[in-house]
Amino acid sequence: MMAFVPNDGGWDEWTAIGLALFAASDGQAFDLFNELSKKSSKYDYNTTVSRWDGIRGSPPNRTGIGKLQKIARAN
Repeated sequence: MMAFVPNDGGWDEWTAIGLALFAASDGQAFDLFNELSKKSSKYDYNTTVSRWDGIRGSPPNRTGIGKLQKIARAN
């Protein structure tokens, strides 16, 4: 499913997808988040780790698999 989720938006969209992925995986999908991040020409591993750690520090409770499915289906 994540192969169909693009990363061509800005910081807020990237973060929103990261939040949904974190919630859907109970925080166990960093590798998928990193692969998503690599789709951007702005990719930086350390920024990706930092964003995931930030999400871990304040885990989401209003997003999840449904958001990811909707984005994947649209693409």
